[in-house]
Amino acid sequence: MKRTPRWVHAGRAAVVAFGLAAAPVPVAVASVLFGVGADYYAGAERQSTRDALLFAVADRKGIEGTAALSRYDHSVLGSGTAGTLGATAPITPVISAQVLGSRSFGEEGYRASLVQAGPVLGLGAGRTLGLLYTWSTNNVGFRSNGLTSELGWPVTPSLATYARGAFASVDGGGTSLQGAAGATWAVASRVLLLAELGLGRDAVALAQGGGQPVLGADHVSGAAVLIGMRYVIH
Repeated sequence: MKRTPRWVHAGRAAVVAFGLAAAPVPVAVASVLFGVGADYYAGAERQSTRDALLFAVADRKGIEGTAALSRYDHSVLGSGTAGTLGATAPITPVISAQVLGSRSFGEEGYRASLVQAGPVLGLGAGRTLGLLYTWSTNNVGFRSNGLTSELGWPVTPSLATYARGAFASVDGGGTSLQGAAGATWAVASRVLLLAELGLGRDAVALAQGGGQPVLGADHVSGAAVLIGMRYVIH
């Protein structure tokens, strides 16, 4: 049986909005697909990001590749462009290796990078558990290194949920803690809606575009929400 590829949230821009060990997308797809999407992210310090993106997903012999290019507008940083590349490859019948990289370029000089890599364990019935090393940096704040774990859990053929937890050490001292829960819903054969609610302590202050938050110049605590839509063109 053909595996269903995962769209990777490009936001933490996203990253293609879906970063981390993204929950399986409950939509049957061909070996290659591409589409468009949009996200809205609102987080700590009343900062927000809106974006529009193009994405492509390819699946060949069990190896999945994802690419996304987004144009975003941040409430403080202004406009910019972000690109994301990701891949997942099977190691054993139940373990895959996942790697993702994202880079943002703001028109007013903002720069940010994100790298994630690690194993993803298949738990059966479409469920997945990922444990990823996460490194992020930007030119207005601190560099961080940490671990991110995400559990993906399909509920129905069209609805999938996920929960995520992360902790990271920050240059200059301190520890960042974050948690989130979300869902993806295939409302039609070509349309996917997504939503996520997160909480952070000494964490998110800036968004990288595509809805994806990264550590900013100030340690802040609070809630964040992400909503988005994906439309498969082909």
